Amino acid sequence: MSDGDYFMTSQGSMRAVDPSESEVIELHDVDNQPDEQELLAAGTTSDSQDITPNNGHKSLFFEDGRRRIDFMLCYKPAEDSSMDMRRIYERNLREEGLELEYDHKGLPGVDFVKIHAPWEVLSRYAEIMKLRGPMKEVKREYIEDEVDALFPNQAPETVAEASYWYNQVTAYVTAMFSALLSVFLLDPVAVPTCEKKFTCVYSRDKEYLFGIPENKGDFFSPSQRSLIVDFILRRKKFSDEPDNLFAIGLEKLLSDEVYYAGYPLHEGGFRCVDSPNTRKMFYEQWAAYKKVHKYQPIHHIRNYFGEKIALYFAWVGFYTFMLVPAAIVGVICFIYGLVTMGTDTPSKEICNADYNITMCPLCNQLCDYWNLYETCNHARASHMFDNGATVFFAVFMALWGTIFLELWKRYMAKITYEWDLIEWEHLEEHPRPEFVAKLAASRRKRLNFVTQILEPYIPFWSGKVPRYVFSLSMVLFLIALAMGAVIGVIVYRISVLAAFAFSKDFLLRKNATLITAVSAATINLICIMLLNMVYGKVAHYLTRMEMLRTQSEFDDSLTLKLVLLQFVNYFSSIFYIAFIKGRLAGYPGDPAKILSFRQEECEPGGCLIELCIQLAIIMLGKQFIMNNSIEIALPRIMRFVRRIMFKGDVDDEARQKQWVRDFRLIDMGPNGLFPEYLELLLQFGFLTVFVAAFPLAPLFALINNILEVRIDADKMVTQYRRPIATRAKDIGVWFNLLDAVAKLALICNAFVIAFTSDFIPRLVYTITQSPDGGLTGYVVYSLSEFDTADFANSSAPDNPLSLGYPVSICRYKDYRYPPTSDKPYRHTEHHWHVFAARLAFVVVFENVVVAVTILIRWLIPDIPQDVLEKMRREKYIRNHVVMEKELQRAKDNAVGTPTKRHTFVAVS
Repeated sequence: MSDGDYFMTSQGSMRAVDPSESEVIELHDVDNQPDEQELLAAGTTSDSQDITPNNGHKSLFFEDGRRRIDFMLCYKPAEDSSMDMRRIYERNLREEGLELEYDHKGLPGVDFVKIHAPWEVLSRYAEIMKLRGPMKEVKREYIEDEVDALFPNQAPETVAEASYWYNQVTAYVTAMFSALLSVFLLDPVAVPTCEKKFTCVYSRDKEYLFGIPENKGDFFSPSQRSLIVDFILRRKKFSDEPDNLFAIGLEKLLSDEVYYAGYPLHEGGFRCVDSPNTRKMFYEQWAAYKKVHKYQPIHHIRNYFGEKIALYFAWVGFYTFMLVPAAIVGVICFIYGLVTMGTDTPSKEICNADYNITMCPLCNQLCDYWNLYETCNHARASHMFDNGATVFFAVFMALWGTIFLELWKRYMAKITYEWDLIEWEHLEEHPRPEFVAKLAASRRKRLNFVTQILEPYIPFWSGKVPRYVFSLSMVLFLIALAMGAVIGVIVYRISVLAAFAFSKDFLLRKNATLITAVSAATINLICIMLLNMVYGKVAHYLTRMEMLRTQSEFDDSLTLKLVLLQFVNYFSSIFYIAFIKGRLAGYPGDPAKILSFRQEECEPGGCLIELCIQLAIIMLGKQFIMNNSIEIALPRIMRFVRRIMFKGDVDDEARQKQWVRDFRLIDMGPNGLFPEYLELLLQFGFLTVFVAAFPLAPLFALINNILEVRIDADKMVTQYRRPIATRAKDIGVWFNLLDAVAKLALICNAFVIAFTSDFIPRLVYTITQSPDGGLTGYVVYSLSEFDTADFANSSAPDNPLSLGYPVSICRYKDYRYPPTSDKPYRHTEHHWHVFAARLAFVVVFENVVVAVTILIRWLIPDIPQDVLEKMRREKYIRNHVVMEKELQRAKDNAVGTPTKRHTFVAVS
């Protein structure tokens, strides 16, 4: 069954349509509907045009079983000022046309208010909010020219024959791909595909354009109904004082704890057997871990949770799909390193004990001389990540990041069209309740040009500037705190490495660098986890202190702070290993120092393996320990605590009420998706910024994201209350942050390959110094000599006979003149050649990759051509339908014949 093979019935259920019925048009004559007196006689007090059979879901309706509950409010009954505010607020809701019903027996100490929006309210606010609705019919003649567009200037019989063969070939290719992808497709019976209908902005004056069912209330989905009610609740006053212009909205009442919570209801239980519903379908087909290989029901997610949440899951799904080629290439590069490890000439030279190369101590006094072959395992491990495939993979990932973002823009354009968000714009936001509360007594007010309301404001120089300066100072202090943690880990590394070098255990000395790198990375991960707790609280406090007017401004400021702090926290130690460690180490007679400690040096095999270990531990520890484990456990713990808090003396009947069950769930909040986006943004940074050092990163990210989708889906379905179906046409500021990370990755990978790996020094050696055009003799050539007599007293080893014989000459990794030359210990010309080659590589790499990425962006349009054509086609058909209907109305009015209204539900 393909997309477009079902439609929503008037009861809200989905009826599958056979393809052979694609031209059937069902008509429901509105004139045959029962009148209002008949409905009243049936026992309802609701609007006659908004009667919804409950289909067994009794707890989704008022006591009469006919009026759907569109929203719930709950509060703690008390005789205080909050009671007056609730009374005024609820009175204003009734005056607006909403219908309220109370439940005082659901939970002890908690009262519930059920809210229903009749058709008159729904239609009025749908027009205000510019909601779009499906048009009632599209005549076949409007699409007859589609064949002409495919086969222009041909005879009808030729067109028919060509159309036949075209359809046959298309059907064969489609069937072939469908067979290959069938394992990933959802069950069409359990999850019917969604149909893209022709829509236009709803207007009460043009109701004849829309496919309004016999029961008008079902024209709007439950998520749309709750969105309309939420729109009203956010704009109703709870004070009779005419001058109190900001005593308005449910958000303010919730922040003042006048109400406990406000939420729409889930459409039944996710484990119910006798009454299937969308939530149960999500639980079985989307949130189940056994369905990890299946596509997500994105359109159903949008219909149930709204566009904002659906866009997040669409982005995660697309991101996970794009990780597949990156993971495959990364694994191939890693396998290449494994296969060529035994043939790597530098590794074989390091592991050859016959060379008997004595190396200089790695620290002052405590460290002894050591033999180069002791780092054999380190050198072989380094080759797995530092080989010829490293450059290729870095270039590939730089292009992958650009292609990923460009293809996402195209996919997002397709989604925006299918969800009718092309022309949607944000409505003017009201001030945040906290902003209004803190400035309630302020005499400084100015006219809001849009709303024409006098609003309090904060003066720029005396109010905003000091707050921003303080906020910036605190952010810089927190960045310094993260740097301090990195310095602490560096001191730990130096101390432990010195202690291992002083050890009598040969195996311990041999693997000292590996043990130190792993333990230091683990300690760094623990510091990161602790600092993240501090960063989150401080960032929220600073953002609240800035007194930002709207929620969007608040969210953007908070996002910027947390992203900056998290990036510094996670990547500072990685930047140190990649670009600082061993870069300015000096030489044994005059070593560079940090806080009186001798700076760390890289092994002869390079620092890339340590960078790989640091990346792997932080990335995997963050994903599988900090994120997935906590995401699975924490919501369940919070839900268990809420069930204990609000258990009381609840009978079985109360437990079956949907509003009681939902009240015990966790409130997702307006920023519920923030940690999810932040988590994946940091992961994207790990994938792209230092991917040259860890080619397996895309594979682990792919595994994590496959699980992440199901973990997030399970939380949405089973642990969270149903959120407001908020509309959005993109992922907002997160796309700009992803683009910034992709650009940063281009620069970082160029410097990692040039300055962290040994790719450039080896390349220069093979071109200028190699006797056979290979790497024979490279290890010895890359080591400089040092006369042990030149040691200062504070740096000479305490045990000069640690190897069993006196050492007169030791080696260290650098390109410096020997002590016997006329320029002892100064850099050689080869050092400057290598340095120039490194800089040249950075320039060439960045310019070539930037040029290719610009070309890719130019070749890949942001909006697919077929989507542009569909948009133009839909606009064309919409205009034709409107003109035809208006012409018919004009003719009927001219002859004095009343227009008979019909409701069409068409499947085209």
